[in-house]
Amino acid sequence: MATGLRKRIFPLHLTFIEKFLLAEDRPKYPMTFVIDLTFSGILDREAFEVALAQAVVRHPLLASFIRPAKRGQLCWVSSNGQLPMVDWAEEGVPIVFEKGEWIDIRNEIGLRIWIRQGADRVQVTTQFQHTCCDGIGAYRFLGDLMAIYGQQTAAENEPSPTMTDVDTARLRGRTDGCRYLEGTKQNSRQAHESLKLLGKIMARGCHPLAPPKPPGRTTDFPGYCSYTFPREEFERLREAAKSIGSMLNDLLLLECFHAMQQWNSTRRRRLFGQTYRILMPVDLRDTRDYETPACNIVGYSFVRRKTSDLRDTRLLASGIREETARIKHDRLGERFVDMISVGARVRGLLPFISSLPRTWATATLTNVGDPSRRFLAKFKRKGGCIVAGNLTLERIGGFPPMRPKTRAGVSIVSYRKELTIGLRCDPHLYTLDDTQTMLDLYVERLRRHLQ
Repeated sequence: MATGLRKRIFPLHLTFIEKFLLAEDRPKYPMTFVIDLTFSGILDREAFEVALAQAVVRHPLLASFIRPAKRGQLCWVSSNGQLPMVDWAEEGVPIVFEKGEWIDIRNEIGLRIWIRQGADRVQVTTQFQHTCCDGIGAYRFLGDLMAIYGQQTAAENEPSPTMTDVDTARLRGRTDGCRYLEGTKQNSRQAHESLKLLGKIMARGCHPLAPPKPPGRTTDFPGYCSYTFPREEFERLREAAKSIGSMLNDLLLLECFHAMQQWNSTRRRRLFGQTYRILMPVDLRDTRDYETPACNIVGYSFVRRKTSDLRDTRLLASGIREETARIKHDRLGERFVDMISVGARVRGLLPFISSLPRTWATATLTNVGDPSRRFLAKFKRKGGCIVAGNLTLERIGGFPPMRPKTRAGVSIVSYRKELTIGLRCDPHLYTLDDTQTMLDLYVERLRRHLQ
């Protein structure tokens, strides 16, 4: 069995992006995200607990705290063997918090797990503290967890998952693939560009989604809705995107703008001059990061459009296509990290930026593609589904973190050649029915392209 190379890495200084995510973390709006895994089969509890203990050794930030250490600065420190919380119950038992959704990373490790077992179906819900890792890091951990579990529960005549090594020492260089300001000869120019980006985000702002009337509240966790396009419709959506000269992700962005505008138009009298902005996480990993355990190697990009820009779909599609191409090829997500690195040099600036009342984004949209391609482990498949010992992974869902006034988080996942959209609206304002209405609106707009 491949394992992580155990080396002494703690205490470990926070990176700029980790400092930003920590500043963004609030008890009411925790900087956490959820990944749901639905399996067919009966989960072996003993094998799962063994697999969890081994998986967190490979990904130590998921079993760590943030506390003052080196020179009194905040650092990652070891929890001395503490394991993530696992709540076991039968299918249908709701998830209940003693102290709310917030994970206090200073006193609690950044991963919680709930397991709900049915007759031949098990739901594994995981909540990650974003300061510990981004979505890709989370999927690397989950892939390892499933692989170790599969190795223990695979039948004698069945192939078991195979794994590759991770190097925990790589956590010290987890930002090597990003062009940070330190030590470069372009500090002045990059700092100027970073401050310009900060000015655009702070000064220009955008409009939030209109709250329902009267405002409601989602009580059950995880409190999100999802819709899955089957294989044939997934392919037709791809073809529809090509027909307007776009990639599928561009089409998903385009209709997200239209859905937000349509939602607000039915709940506001005046829409003239409104602006919408979508925040998209950008993976900044390169080949050096293949053996890096779960962590944050991520930047952010923003796509902004006015109401008047949404009138011509072809022109909108062309503009989005050009913008997303620049984000990908010019690694524009690094500009956000550069901005954060400038802000982190001024004591108290990051908390001040996070506390500003401006709406950073109307919605967050994260498209991870096929999460199984992010796994470091290799699995047998059955009907396109991953087989992990006595379990078969049938579905993947979830939603991204949510900050104040960014009232919708959209997660796009393609798995077993199907496309699943997960949506969570602000649980302090929207009921689950409101969220379902918003999702139906988005899906209906996408379904028009199937014709």
